[in-house]
Amino acid sequence: MVAYTEFDRPFATSPAIPKDRLQMLRDGFDKMLTDANFAIEAKKLVDWDGASYLNGAALQQRMEKTISQPPDVIKRIKEILKEAS
Repeated sequence: MVAYTEFDRPFATSPAIPKDRLQMLRDGFDKMLTDANFAIEAKKLVDWDGASYLNGAALQQRMEKTISQPPDVIKRIKEILKEAS
């Protein structure tokens, strides 16, 4: 199971998005998150220091790793969730 902070504030899109549009979105976010003025505003609004930034490819890899667990892990997570309810 993953802590809610593991993915911070991810943005997602449809799996069927054309690759060129996905790359355009990723490039735009990279530019925004590395912009000095954005960093100043983010620090003021949510105390974000820029250290927790994951680019789109890294976030996708982390998501895929998280959701593609072996059956025994999924079974155990279900047991834990059932016990907790």
